[in-house]
Amino acid sequence: MPVTVSEQSPTHFSTLPAALSHWAAVRPDDTAYVFASPQGDTEVSYRELERSALSVAAFLRTTARPGDRVLLLLPPGLDYLTAFLGCLYAGTVAVPLYPPRPGAKLDRIEAVVRDCRPTHALTVDLLLDHLRSAADGLRLHSVEEIRAAGHSASLPLPRAADLAFLQYTSGSTGTPKGVMVGHGNLAENDRAIAAGFGVRSDDVILSWLPLYHDMGLIGTALLPLYLGVRAVLLDTFAFIHDPLSWPEAISRYGATCSGGPNFAYQLLADRYDAERLAGLDLSSWRIAFNGAEPIIPATLEAFAGLYGRHGFDRGALYPCYGLAEATLFVSGAEPMAGYEALSLDRRAVESGRLDEASEGDRLDVVSCGRAAVDTEIVIRSTDGRALPDGEIGEICVRGPGVAGGYWERPEASEETFRARVEGRDGTFLRTGDLGALRDGQLYPVGRNKDLIIVAGRNFYPYDVENLASAASDDLRRGCAAAFQPELAEPRVVLVAEAARDAVARLRSDAGAVAALGAAVRRRVGAECGLNLADVVLVYPGSIPKTSSGKIRRAETRKRFLDGGLRLLGTSSTGNPMAQGQAGSSALPAQGRAVAPAVPTGGETGTTALPARDQALAPALPAPGAVGSPAASAPGSGPEPLRAMLARLVAAHAGAEPGAEDFALPLAALGLDSLKLVALRGGIERQSGRRLDTGLFYGDRSLDDIAEALGTAAEPEGGEPAAGLTGRADSAALSGPAAGAGLGAHPATEGQVQFQFRHELLPEDTAHNLPVALRIGRRLDPARIRAALAAVIARHAALRTTLGEPGSATQIVHEPGALPLDFTHWEADGTFPDSASHDGARPGGTPLESPALGDALPDRARLDGIAHRRFDLTRGPLVRAAAITSPDATTLLLTAHHTVVDYWSLRIVLADLLADLLGIDLPTPAEPPTAAEWLRHRAPVAEAQLAEAVEKWRPLRDHLLFPVASAAPRRRTPAALLDFAADAAGVYEDARAHGHTPFVLLAAAWLRALHEVTGEERVVIGTPYHHRDDWRFAGTVGCLVDMVPLLGDFSADPQDLRARTAREVRAAQRSAAVPFARLVREIEPPRHGQNPLFQATLTFQQSADGLLGDGFAIPWSGARQNLDGVEVQAVDVPPRDTAFAVSLYGARDGDRLVFRLEHQEHLVPAATAARLRDAFQEALAELTAPLTRTGTTGG
Repeated sequence: MPVTVSEQSPTHFSTLPAALSHWAAVRPDDTAYVFASPQGDTEVSYRELERSALSVAAFLRTTARPGDRVLLLLPPGLDYLTAFLGCLYAGTVAVPLYPPRPGAKLDRIEAVVRDCRPTHALTVDLLLDHLRSAADGLRLHSVEEIRAAGHSASLPLPRAADLAFLQYTSGSTGTPKGVMVGHGNLAENDRAIAAGFGVRSDDVILSWLPLYHDMGLIGTALLPLYLGVRAVLLDTFAFIHDPLSWPEAISRYGATCSGGPNFAYQLLADRYDAERLAGLDLSSWRIAFNGAEPIIPATLEAFAGLYGRHGFDRGALYPCYGLAEATLFVSGAEPMAGYEALSLDRRAVESGRLDEASEGDRLDVVSCGRAAVDTEIVIRSTDGRALPDGEIGEICVRGPGVAGGYWERPEASEETFRARVEGRDGTFLRTGDLGALRDGQLYPVGRNKDLIIVAGRNFYPYDVENLASAASDDLRRGCAAAFQPELAEPRVVLVAEAARDAVARLRSDAGAVAALGAAVRRRVGAECGLNLADVVLVYPGSIPKTSSGKIRRAETRKRFLDGGLRLLGTSSTGNPMAQGQAGSSALPAQGRAVAPAVPTGGETGTTALPARDQALAPALPAPGAVGSPAASAPGSGPEPLRAMLARLVAAHAGAEPGAEDFALPLAALGLDSLKLVALRGGIERQSGRRLDTGLFYGDRSLDDIAEALGTAAEPEGGEPAAGLTGRADSAALSGPAAGAGLGAHPATEGQVQFQFRHELLPEDTAHNLPVALRIGRRLDPARIRAALAAVIARHAALRTTLGEPGSATQIVHEPGALPLDFTHWEADGTFPDSASHDGARPGGTPLESPALGDALPDRARLDGIAHRRFDLTRGPLVRAAAITSPDATTLLLTAHHTVVDYWSLRIVLADLLADLLGIDLPTPAEPPTAAEWLRHRAPVAEAQLAEAVEKWRPLRDHLLFPVASAAPRRRTPAALLDFAADAAGVYEDARAHGHTPFVLLAAAWLRALHEVTGEERVVIGTPYHHRDDWRFAGTVGCLVDMVPLLGDFSADPQDLRARTAREVRAAQRSAAVPFARLVREIEPPRHGQNPLFQATLTFQQSADGLLGDGFAIPWSGARQNLDGVEVQAVDVPPRDTAFAVSLYGARDGDRLVFRLEHQEHLVPAATAARLRDAFQEALAELTAPLTRTGTTGG
């Protein structure tokens, strides 16, 4: 029978190092931690952990003195824990901080450096150079350096009275305060948590929480070490990206204790997926702690109701209360007793009484249980009296967990940590939170009037206000108030006074108000990661102040809610999504209930990244879709239906099929995969029915489609006929919905991986997507600027940025909110030097590329703009440049792949050209946005996922180009080989065999890789577009993913074409499984390259539009006449490339044009040339001989 840890522990440990040394001595080989990741679990024993921590301590002892402050700037994981414990063993003072992303501003770190004057910092190699600007006397050490040094030592254990670490509150920036947590505080608080949770010897504690936050570090990472129980630590980034991975991990590991802030439980309720979670077992979970932010009863009920279906006992819900100044834990519920809540009269609460409501305005408040062991809670009045039960005052605490004060802030420490309560001996910690006691239980009902808490993070209003006021000269400095209108909502409002000389303009121009609000929102979001729901502009003198000039935030909040502010205007995000809140309460008179994006955790591990040009070629159409708008019903007889099909085929294939052609495979009619997508969309529009993807591939024919559509009626019960997936519903998606509006939205899995790679390779530009045109007319730069602004306003993706790394959000900004990044110069060399890349030019020259003028600087400047790195969180993520001469204009458009694909860029270019050249194009209905597309994506079927995992898990070690070591890289430079071939043979072969040209090219590319590498089983990746639903054909955004294709050369080599065709069809069936999800499931090893495949194939096929086929491939030099103006494609060769080797191709008239990109450290030039030759030879064997019309760089 399991016993509590207090019964099984032989001693009461006074410090964490004492606990670790004890367990390393008595249970050296037992597992202390399991670090779980998609790449596989890592287990660490007590002996290994102690050895690693002592190695760090020994290193520090050679360079630091006891008491020195040591910054920890590390991603969460084993290195973080060993570094923290090493500091404790060495007697130095650890200072945990959120590690900066490469290239990010270091204001917060610099503020902490100024405050505590650390002498050393521990980080990773990747961040060393970036951190030097904040060093200011700091000695920087990487954990890689420390491991290499291999120090060891036997050191005395610290004393309980010694200072262990400084916990800097997460929201402070300008004037940070470091809470001084002693070794004794740490040990005593872990003891209190163990008693409060009722931790047993057989418990398994599981956590996704970041280690640089007190709840994650003390409550879930250090607690099991103190107690000697098993711990499983998940990747914080993986949870934020995929919240359902948390309960899945609890089920997998049989965890008994796990939790997080309220928003995490709301996320689980919002993302609940019964099909995915079938088989989930949460019966082991007996402590589901919830703290760090206001606890909402509706969240608890929603979570318990949904997950109770999977064995979760609602008695496990464990509300608790704590704060960094008390180390962490102050009070908690009874284990397995569930939670208690009161429905209170809101007016009584505002008057200071805990009266239950009978009717009227209610406030639901959750009990946070009783005081922790040896801890006393007192409710203190403003005049210092202890209040009786049921009366609301400030929550004050004393006990062994209360920290020693703020680092070198004696006055603040005296005020906060040594408060007196009338009639009580000793001193108390003032928490700044409001609450009441009732029958010994603590009911927090509010916070102090200043602190802003969102998703467990603290933000100080004066920091937010100072940042906002500095965002524009149109605002008065020191005249802003930031607050949260409602306790139960994470919504944050900023009220700011306009400058006197800006009042008239703001009063008459709503656009100016919106732009100013957007500038404020952008500044605050970028600097401190807080999303302002409303920016309220008021007249000068409107914000109430004290006699000494301090902002009266509570009064400003009251006036905001009552409609008592003198308004100039309000700028709101209009976004109901975030923090998992399921909507909003009644709107106050001067605002809307919206919520900011989920805050970030850390980011660790890697998964597959989509290709730089993955949307150059929608090589595979997507299966399944979200439904189609209703149109007229199918024709009542076979003739009208067949006539409709013949007409649509003629529109896409160029010739009307005869009666005998209805029995032929669709590919034999000259329809490649993209034309098949367009055909499907046309049929669905005309028929009002959704069609199964399988009707359009393999040997399926027009007869098959006609049979599916010609079924007389839907069977009873509404079940669709064979081949149909149901009737479309025009109301389901007729254009952008509210969820596709401004503000924060969930990011796609691809966007999350783009952002991770962007952080990992701080100089890489592999996902910059540049396209350029030479237009045979001089265009007015002002007109270009205006057209560009109009196109950006038209397409939400072009005014989208990403949230902070780890937040898994994308943010859609108002038109005009982001600066317009447009550069113009005359083609005479007078343009000042721009930022340009510092590497060699890409190893290849464009095929028939037009000249950009005689001056080399123009070319270099164009490349510099095309390949300048984007700031994914600040934006903008699209930029343009124009070089004008008397008779021509070279126009460059560059965007980051995270918000567009090449399909999107062709839409944007067509829009721009139509505006610039005055071409009348049909005005289509406004297409859904990329955010809307993500909302309507069909969920992944578990059967599909299981099938994909079964197929690909045996190949997870697949590596085509192994290297001896994977040294850290800052970028992945591209080298190029361009060549061309005759198209006729490929297309004739495709028609003859009833498949698309892509099948033939894939077969040849797989064979080339097989011959050059010697691998019998070759995996390549190819782009999968999500535009088979015709309504998204006009959507601008990144709607692509990668799918793997397998070439098995252990089988009959004569069957290569047929096997590849079967493999393509199999990929179509499973393409709904996001590649990142597949990678997490198969858990490939880390080897520094893309998992599963390192070679890709992208084939851009023809599509209807303003520009012809050749413009799909910028290096083709394609020309076209548009309303009497010649337009020509201009090559902008890539600077970097994302994969070891990638083959890009497209049809340009009667030829196929190819570009082979490769990373020379993995695929040297000679190997690339062999791959090109092998590919051409394979095509020659499969079809008529190819004619090489040109090669370069070989």
